Amino acid sequence: MNIVNTIYHIMKYRYVLEKHRNGKPKHICPRCQQKTLVRYIDTQNNNVYLNDNVGKCDREINCTYHYSPASYFNDKGINKNYSFNYPTKSAIYSAVNNSLSIQTMPFKYYENATKNRMNNLFYYLIDLFDWQRICESTDPYFIGSAKDMSVIYPYIDNMGSFRTGKI
Repeated sequence: MNIVNTIYHIMKYRYVLEKHRNGKPKHICPRCQQKTLVRYIDTQNNNVYLNDNVGKCDREINCTYHYSPASYFNDKGINKNYSFNYPTKSAIYSAVNNSLSIQTMPFKYYENATKNRMNNLFYYLIDLFDWQRICESTDPYFIGSAKDMSVIYPYIDNMGSFRTGKI
C-alpha cells in the first residue's frame, strides 16, 4: 500500500476496531457473556471507546455479535455522513507530491566511482569476455567501484539524475 492509500485509509476510517496485542484485555460480549469483544475506538479523538457495547465478538461462528458505529449512530438518531468529510485520493496524492523533495546526488561523486573498474563483478567478467566487450555492455549502466572492490549500482531516475547507489 503506497503512502496515498495509507493516508486515505487512515482518514476515511475514523472508527476502527482496537488492536489487541501484548496482553491488552478484551471486553465482555453482550450476547455470549465471554471476554471476546473487541471494541471500536475513535481514531480522531485520542482513541477513546465509542460505547461499551459497540464492537465485534471474536467468536464469529458461534456468537456473531457485531454492533457497528454506523448502527450505533443510526440507533441514537445521529446523522454521521462519512463520505463528505474526507478528501479524495487525488487531493491527497497532489498534497503528498508537493510536499516531497526529491534528493539527488551530484554527478561528480559518482564519476569518481566509475573511474576505477576494478571490482568483483569485473574480475568475474574478465574470465568470460574480453575487455572491450565488458566495457560496451557495462558502460550504459554506470557500474562503479567502491574502495573495497565492491560493486556500486546507481539508481538513476527517468530524468537522468542520480538518486543514490547500492553497494
